[in-house]
Formats: sequence, C-alpha cells, structure tokens
Amino acid sequence: MMLLNFDILIHLMGWITARRGVWLLMQTCRTLKSAGMPRLFRSPVMLYDHKQFAAFCRFMDASGSTCTRFLRHLMVQTPLLVRAQETGTLKSFVSMLEHAQQLQKLTIGHLADEAQALDPSLLQALTALTGVKDLTISPDASAFIPMLQSLRSPVVKMEINFKRVPVQVAPMSIIQNFSSSLEQLKIAWYPDLFAPDHGAQFPRMTELDIMCMGFLAVDTLIYSFPNLRVLRANSYNLRQLASSPADGEAQRQTNLSSQSRRRWESLDRLEGPLEYLFMLGISCDVGHLSLTLTEYPYDILGADLITAILSATRPKQLSVYMSCNSSKLRYYQIPLDLASEELTHLTLNVAVDIDGNVEMDALEIIEDMVSLLYFLPRLSHLVLRLTWWIEDQNDPASQLFLREVDLEELATEICGVAPVINHIVLEMSTEMRCVYEVVRDEDGEGTLTKLTGEAARKVQGDGIF
Repeated sequence: MMLLNFDILIHLMGWITARRGVWLLMQTCRTLKSAGMPRLFRSPVMLYDHKQFAAFCRFMDASGSTCTRFLRHLMVQTPLLVRAQETGTLKSFVSMLEHAQQLQKLTIGHLADEAQALDPSLLQALTALTGVKDLTISPDASAFIPMLQSLRSPVVKMEINFKRVPVQVAPMSIIQNFSSSLEQLKIAWYPDLFAPDHGAQFPRMTELDIMCMGFLAVDTLIYSFPNLRVLRANSYNLRQLASSPADGEAQRQTNLSSQSRRRWESLDRLEGPLEYLFMLGISCDVGHLSLTLTEYPYDILGADLITAILSATRPKQLSVYMSCNSSKLRYYQIPLDLASEELTHLTLNVAVDIDGNVEMDALEIIEDMVSLLYFLPRLSHLVLRLTWWIEDQNDPASQLFLREVDLEELATEICGVAPVINHIVLEMSTEMRCVYEVVRDEDGEGTLTKLTGEAARKVQGDGIF
C-alpha cells in the first residue's frame, strides 16, 4: 500500500475546516499531532455550555502548555466560569490562561444580573495576559473594571458595555490603561453622564462608536481623541432628548462654541441619528456623513436639522436612512441643495411599512428620491435602495406596492438628471438589484452598461456602497 508522506498529509490537513476532522487526523501519529496543533486553534474557541467547557479544560490539561501557546481567539460566558468554581474545573481554566500568552482576541459574555462574584484567581490570570489585541466584554463589563484598569495587554480594539458603574468611576479612568495602544473603541455607557476628562489622551484612536444616555461634550472628545477619523454617536434616551429642543439647541451651541478653540482636523466619517448629530454640533469638513432619520415623518424642523448638519460638515459622501409608513413619505424634506458643491456620492435607503394603507407605490417613492438629484451637479455615484415590510405578503396592498419597475429605464432617467454620474446602484429587493456604469462620449452623452460579477462588486464596494 502506497503511503503519503508527512508533507502532503500536513498540507491536506490545512484544508480541513472542521476542528473534529483535524483532531481525528492528529490521532494517527505524533508528527501529525504536533503539526495539527496550530490548525486546531486557527478558528475561535467558543465555550457556551458546561459540558463543552469541561471537555475543553480536560483537553488543555492533557496537552499542557504546548497546546496553549497556539490559542489565538477565545470566547467564553461567565456563567461557565461561575459553575467551574463549584465543579473544580476553574483551576484548569486559570492554568490555561496563565500560559496563553499568544492569545490575541478575547470575548467575554457577562450579564449584570449574574450575582456570583468571579474568582480572584481568574481575574488575576486575565489581568496577566500580555498579548490580547482585541477585547470584548458584553453586555456588561462593570464587574471587570479592576481587571481593565490593570490589564497588561496592549489592546488595540475594544468593545465594552457598562450598565452599573460606581458614581466616582469615570469612563476614561477605566480605559486609560490602553492610551498608548487603543485604536478602535465601541462603548455603551448606561450611567447618566459620559464625560471624558482632560487628563487622558488616546493619540492612536481612529474609530469611536459610542452609545450613552445624555449629551456629549465635544471639547473633551476632541481632547481625548485628537486623531479620530470615524465617530458613530447615539443615545439610549434619544426620544427624551429630542422632546426638549431647547436643551438640545443649548448643547449644540455649547459644542459649537468650544470648537472655536479646538476642532477635529482628522475626522473623516460621522454617523448617527439626525437629532443626536444636530445636538452634537460637529463643525468640520467630513468625507462621509451618515444620517438616520426616525420612523416619524419630518416637518420643517426636520429639514432645519438637516440643513444645519450639512452646513457644518460639508460632506463629499452622504448616506441617508429613512424608515416610514408609505403614506407619509412625501413629508420628508432633505435639502440637498446645501451640499451641491461638495457631494459626489449619495446613498438613499428607504424602508417602508406598507401596513395596508398605501398611497404611494414603489415607483412613486423612487421618483421622489430621484427628484432630489437635480440639486447635485457633481454627483458621480448613486445608490437607491428601497425595502419594505408587510405582514401578509398576499395582501392586495403588497401587489399594488410591488408593481413592476423597469430598473434600466430608471437608470436612464437618472443619467438625464445627474450630468456627471458614473455609477448607479438600484436595489428594490434582494432579487432586484442592478449596477450600471455610465460611459460618456465627447458630447457628454451617456451610455448605460450593466455590470455583473467582480465589476459590480467593485462598484458596490467603492465609497459608501
């Protein structure tokens, strides 16, 4: 019988995606067992139930530190760790952590209502990790504050949620330990106030995604994150904040005034709900602005908010997300004429709840969207995306709304409205999606070419697509 040499077997092992398949091949001889260890741990180790957790601890015990050094990504739920304290398997897990110095990505699932205290030896082992670059603790990291303040790893990317935080604990004091390494932060802060202070700076931070309860003070954000390129901001109590327009306007003016002393020169992308970005009052040129409009129709006040944000940020790329009842869509007012000199990329996303009360069909809605393009002489890239929801897909209202739309005819109309358009993406559903390129002759007359395959994917991946 002809035998394959080890080089071929090891190569073939690299094509096995299932961890069990790799493990079975490793059992055939010592050489393959040794060669298979890195492949065994190339995908995340996800621990979600007690039986699996115990089996993992037994395996790591039997393999020793030789195996542990290949662990790169670990996901674990704290109820398993609490149960392990009772069953005696926690010691094995802690021992594994003590040798897991190549661990790069750690995800911990912890609920605020899990009353049992975590074992000090576990927290100590977590604190001693030196290689973690990507850290997630969710949905509540409050129990891990001491660990975060002492963790030895140079964390680059972090996602943390805080629900119960002592009054005296400031958010920056929790993550200040990573001031020299942190580049991306996603933070949810449930206490009443999220207030960075002027004592902590994160010069490497380029991306901040923040969800908090109240207003944000822009001056301290700019001080703490001077080189920020991407800011996503939202509030848990947006309805309450929006119901007090006087307070929102006062916060906006405070933030605008503070930017006369210091402003972001680096910010390139700004995302959030319309009302919250208005209160935030960012005043600097951004490459990409993404606005989410609430499900309720806008009156002239909504148009005023959009006007203020466009005037202050002057985006080159704009994404607008709208969710509404189809009979109310005409009330949306998007004053894009204010962006006429800068805007080159536009995405319009409309999600419609048909709910049996249809005064407009899909074609009428799209025509209203197209009418916005008359104000944009420099527009080169356009996405029109329409999605809808109806409880009964056989409802006559659904058939009325979904009457046939000729996408090529629509793209031709867009060419006539937007004089320098290069690419058009039209989506009516997952089944109706077309990507067009516009090729113009010397006289400026455009010819549509439908793109498919890699060419279409490249256009959809360009900029805001």
